[in-house]
Amino acid sequence: MTTTTATAAAKPGPRERLLLAAQELTYTQGVGVGVDALLKAAGVARRSLYEHFGGKDGLIAEVLRRSTAEDEAD
Repeated sequence: MTTTTATAAAKPGPRERLLLAAQELTYTQGVGVGVDALLKAAGVARRSLYEHFGGKDGLIAEVLRRSTAEDEAD
């Protein structure tokens, strides 16, 4: 059971995986990256995108907020 707990703790949840995938793909492909590409890269279902961010626009907005906060912290 310890292995399962450690594995679950090490793997980010769907929200974080979406943010990481969007950050990477928008950097390499721009904001025109498709929803399907984001979902595939994050390994999540479409429902996760809408539950956590309300859609692609909300996800991109959060990525921009996060990037801005990281830049300001540097």
